[in-house]
Amino acid sequence: MNLLLLHPSDFTSKSEARIYDRRYDHLKKIIKAELGQSIDIGLLNEKCGAGKVTAIDDKSFTLSIQFNADPPPPVAITLILALPRPLMLKRILQTVTSMGIKEIHLINSQRVEKSYWNSSDLADDVIYHQLILGLEQARDTMLPAIYMHRDFKSFISHELVNIIRNKYALLADLGNHPPCPGNIRQPTVLAVGPEGGFLADEIAHFINAGFLPVQIGERPLRVEAAVNVLVGRLLPL
Repeated sequence: MNLLLLHPSDFTSKSEARIYDRRYDHLKKIIKAELGQSIDIGLLNEKCGAGKVTAIDDKSFTLSIQFNADPPPPVAITLILALPRPLMLKRILQTVTSMGIKEIHLINSQRVEKSYWNSSDLADDVIYHQLILGLEQARDTMLPAIYMHRDFKSFISHELVNIIRNKYALLADLGNHPPCPGNIRQPTVLAVGPEGGFLADEIAHFINAGFLPVQIGERPLRVEAAVNVLVGRLLPL
């Protein structure tokens, strides 16, 4: 946790907050916060700042708070991701949130196991927790927007055109394609398939919509690794 992320319910006044739950454990056991110590803080979906520890008891830390800085700017990458295994999805959500991605579309495809869509790991509170962990890692406060599309054909026919409008659209694939470009400085949509990749007809749908197929080498990677490599290449230096 590189940023203590505050929620409106933490506030006891405009300039004071009381911290419970796992954040209390982190302050006590990991940071070993003491009276008078300054802690980096942020208000969810708002500004960043500093909190000074003014009281400690067996259940909470009390901080005097001041917000005086903006969170880091988002990256101009929209991620379209075929729903991966639920445990892998958790790690991916944390990672791409920490990288600054603010729009994520989880979609179906023929190689996505139907059972994944019924996993408890897709519950709102579970996903929210992963996003919070990613924000804390990156000293960010702005939650990404997550959209779920269970119907591939409906997504392609009705949603995709609006997502890619005025954006550079890239489709990651293992085929004989140009290498994924790097250091992109324009709004970009990146589509990443499931383990084994999108099927040929699905790829054709993306290409017909205006996506450029790209590759990152001959080695098949797990979705988690592929997303990290692709986003890392696209990020502007």
